[in-house]
Amino acid sequence: MNRPVPVARGERAKGAAVLVTGWVALLCWLEAIDAVSGYTPDTFGISPCAVG
Repeated sequence: MNRPVPVARGERAKGAAVLVTGWVALLCWLEAIDAVSGYTPDTFGISPCAVG
C-alpha cells in the first residue's frame, strides 16, 4: 500500500504565498485598468442606480 508523502510546512507556506501574491497582483492589475479607463461604468457586475 502506498502512503502519501507528507508535505513540509515550508512548501505549503510557499505555495500559499505564491497564490496570494498572484491574487493581489491580479486585483492591482484590474484596478490599474479601471483607473486608466477613468472608472467608467461597464456592463460587467454592479451598475450604479439612478437617484431620484
